[in-house]
Amino acid sequence: MPRITMLLLLIVLTSRANTSKSIIPETGYLSSNRLKYHGYLFVGDVLKKKNELKQVREYSNMIMFLSQYEEESPYLDITADSPARTKAKREFLREEGKRIKFLDSLGFEIIWPDPLSQLIKDGDVETYKKELRFIKENLPEMALVDIIYPCDEPNLNDVSAETLEKSVDVFKSEFPEIKTMFCYAIVHPKFLDSKAPKNADILAIDPYMFTTHYENRAADFEAHYMENLACALDWINRQNKPFIMVADAFASTPGEGKKIPVADTSLWYYMLALTQPDCIGLSWFYYGDPIEDGKHSGFQFDSASEALQKTHREIGETILGKESRLGLEWFDEKEEKSADE
Repeated sequence: MPRITMLLLLIVLTSRANTSKSIIPETGYLSSNRLKYHGYLFVGDVLKKKNELKQVREYSNMIMFLSQYEEESPYLDITADSPARTKAKREFLREEGKRIKFLDSLGFEIIWPDPLSQLIKDGDVETYKKELRFIKENLPEMALVDIIYPCDEPNLNDVSAETLEKSVDVFKSEFPEIKTMFCYAIVHPKFLDSKAPKNADILAIDPYMFTTHYENRAADFEAHYMENLACALDWINRQNKPFIMVADAFASTPGEGKKIPVADTSLWYYMLALTQPDCIGLSWFYYGDPIEDGKHSGFQFDSASEALQKTHREIGETILGKESRLGLEWFDEKEEKSADE
């Protein structure tokens, strides 16, 4: 029996045993209340998408924003500092502060990507300490940040758990109230022995790499599960830490890039999250500034299909507390048909 079919059967049987027809139970694996976050990884300048983000906030409560790629950052080649570089860093932090203030005004839980990730990868502890103090001095809005994202996909970037643990200790010495989160791409069995930092507060998985062509159909999701999602779930559930599932980041045959997400795949990820005891939320890629390279696709408010927008809203509203049997409608319809017969 295919894995996804077994998953659906598990969800169905559990719902039959524990729920009334009106709502999902308040506790247990099928409780949306167990999921705390529904959010987006926003790529672009949030200040240029204020109205969109106000609408998205209606059904999401977490956001990580990437306003600049690492190669565009004034923190690139940071050890070659100069007065001009110092001025550029202050200006960057001033603009980031405006973005953080805006997102905080909407009530988002804010994740800020650490611009010092290269120092972390290099294990340059002393420079990292110095630059954290510069951030503390020039970005008072750090008091509004809930989670820091120090380093992306450590397993793909060959950054050891020991190196990350040292960076967390240094960061916490300056910002003890801010949580740390690391996202791992466990996309192949060879990564199953990857070690995460023991002192991380939250982990995440983004199991999105595909080795075969697909078109976002049910059979493709089964193939995705068998190829690498099962690896990611096996790994994350051995870490004994709360985690975020980064969803809809499908990538197909090399050169084809990511596919535009569809409603069905979004709902599948939500149903998967409900079966993972340590999962605390779902997050999706949101390309506020589209990347015209043919390799990046994600949720975009002005171009997403009505079905995708509706599904994202329903998932978010359910996680945020709305009474719902989202994902269980198929079984309800079958029961109603049987009753009519």
